[in-house]
Amino acid sequence: LEESGEQEGNEACLSVPGKAGSVKRPNYVKVEAQDEDLNTFIIEGEELVARALCHEIEHLDGHMYMERVIGEIHDAQLDGE
Repeated sequence: LEESGEQEGNEACLSVPGKAGSVKRPNYVKVEAQDEDLNTFIIEGEELVARALCHEIEHLDGHMYMERVIGEIHDAQLDGE
């Protein structure tokens, strides 16, 4: 429904284990969705929540983050490595 701002950050996905890449996303989004009973609701998010909403909506549209990567896809680094 709405988006504003911009953020760029490392993104990965369980669908492609061990890989990551830099992706630009809006910093704020407002989305209309449905729950398991098909009740419509609105959800808003900033920063990481906005990134996650966009990432998951792209899956529903048949796309993956790798289509949006700026530069190269690289091996993901786990915390503590």
